[in-house]
Amino acid sequence: MLARSPTATQPAAASTHPPIRSTVRGGAVSYGGDLFVVYEPDRASSDPPINDDLRWIQVVRTHGRSYVDGHGRNPYYSRAGLTSIRGKQVCDFYDRPGIGVGTGGAGEGSTTIANQEMFETFLVHDTGRKDRAGKAIIDIYGGIKWGWRVQAARS
Repeated sequence: MLARSPTATQPAAASTHPPIRSTVRGGAVSYGGDLFVVYEPDRASSDPPINDDLRWIQVVRTHGRSYVDGHGRNPYYSRAGLTSIRGKQVCDFYDRPGIGVGTGGAGEGSTTIANQEMFETFLVHDTGRKDRAGKAIIDIYGGIKWGWRVQAARS
């Protein structure tokens, strides 16, 4: 896939902070976050109109590796895109990633958790065109960098 970026800022570099690890002793711990975005074009600018060619692509960085949060050969995020809210057509995105650690079982030993998850979510337009090599061309209009970092509380 070839991406053109006519109006987007460059994605921020991945964090250079070393991962922080915490220890959980006996008991279950869950943490995460959620993000809901509704794209609203500025009619006075060159923002793309809302239609079914607008999609979202999300890149996940966790445990020192990055990947596109899509399904196989399709890079588009499955729980996002053209929908209706109160009868108005919108292009929205929703994600609620989380992590669970431990089972809470008696005698469970300590569990060390890696605790930094970063996401970059981009609004894109599927142009329907292909380059000479047959790869699809998309326009990237901008993105949101979000995520979490968990660290042990100081006593």
